[in-house]
Amino acid sequence: MNETNLIIQNRLREATISLERANLIICDETWKCDSSVPPFSSIQLVLQGEGTVCIDETTIHPTSGQLYLLPAYTNQAFFTDIHNPYRTYYCHFEITCQQTDLFELIHLPLCIDAKDPKKAEQLFLDLVHSVRQDDIFSALKAKQAVLNLLCLLMCDKEVIEV
Repeated sequence: MNETNLIIQNRLREATISLERANLIICDETWKCDSSVPPFSSIQLVLQGEGTVCIDETTIHPTSGQLYLLPAYTNQAFFTDIHNPYRTYYCHFEITCQQTDLFELIHLPLCIDAKDPKKAEQLFLDLVHSVRQDDIFSALKAKQAVLNLLCLLMCDKEVIEV
């Protein structure tokens, strides 16, 4: 293993996750933003619909079965097609490695085809279910689901060039 990979692996061992919120949303014409720089990252799974998402200087058009990433502290703009609105799961979270945002250490593709969209959807279902629970382990289950989603995003190989 090269030195850079070893450094990243060691930082990932110490990663901390803070989940902001997660849910299923059916977007309408009010789901739009011309410019935002949120302090959290977001992973979304598109179930249906069309739209446009801009991250800094990159424009993507996520479609059904795709996962996309909105890294924290990036300039974001988005909107959906009002005739074919997005239906999407989302998760807002922070992940830090030694006080550095993970996505400052590694650069992931902003949009990928999920190898197994049903698995991705099940992870989101588990996440949303955990967020709504009040048992003492629900926070741990939610963090586990976020980590599993990140693994899907990092490990699926069918990357879409943007």
